Amino acid sequence: SGPLSMFAAFIEICIKLPQTNVGALVTSLIAMAAILAVKMLSAKFASKLPMPIPIELITIIVSTGISYGAGLEAKFRIAVVGDIPSGMKPPMAPNVSYFGQVVGNAFAIAVVGYAICISLGKIFALKHGYKVNSNQELIALGICNFVGGFFQCFSISCSMS
Repeated sequence: SGPLSMFAAFIEICIKLPQTNVGALVTSLIAMAAILAVKMLSAKFASKLPMPIPIELITIIVSTGISYGAGLEAKFRIAVVGDIPSGMKPPMAPNVSYFGQVVGNAFAIAVVGYAICISLGKIFALKHGYKVNSNQELIALGICNFVGGFFQCFSISCSMS
């Protein structure tokens, strides 16, 4: 941060270039070029296309296939997800040793998430002619996140998208 921080970041990038994983760099540059090209074509032919081309999804599918087929993990030490376990994990108590470290950020995120949920709920309630009880929303969010915590779930909220 600070004045001329962009130049300091650029110099730092140049210094670290010899340590770059070439396979990951080439893979990401090809993916970025493909996404940029298709986005530009989609913008140019937007009136003729029935829907935008889902290039992000296509890129993920193609790059996953290429990574598996070409063995990029073994050749270039590119990290891959590996096996994904199926089914639900058995419930377990959350690790309380982290509570002190995350309580401040968790409270701020919870307040923002609750505010977004209430505002979106009221927007849709006004649009469709029903009422939203903010206390009921708070209880529902709290119960869902409390129970989800025992199953190692992501916390829930709303999205403006």
